[in-house]
Amino acid sequence: MPVSPSGTAANIVIRPRPADPHASLRRMLDVCGSNQNDRAIVFVEACIGDGVNTRAEIIALGKQLGLNPAHLAIVLAHETGNSSSRHRWRRDVQGVYSLLA
Repeated sequence: MPVSPSGTAANIVIRPRPADPHASLRRMLDVCGSNQNDRAIVFVEACIGDGVNTRAEIIALGKQLGLNPAHLAIVLAHETGNSSSRHRWRRDVQGVYSLLA
C-alpha cells in the first residue's frame, strides 16, 4: 500500500511544550513537605514576594497548583496583621498584601 506524502515523518511538526509560568512555585511546594499549614504559608509568602498580592489572586493561583482554597483563605486571615511577632503579612485598605519585615 503506497504511503501518501502527507503521511510521512518529514511532515510531522513537533511543537515545544509551553513553559510553565509557575514551575518555580510547583518545585517549592514539592520540597516544602506535607504539612498543609507550612505549605500554605510558604506559598503565600512566595506569592506576595512575586507580586501576586490580593486575596483573589493568591487563592486562584493556589487552587490552580492543587492547594485547598478554603485552607488558603483561613491561613491568609490568620496570618494577617501588623504585629511582626504574631503575623507574617499585612493587608492595606485596597486589599493588597505585603510581607512584614
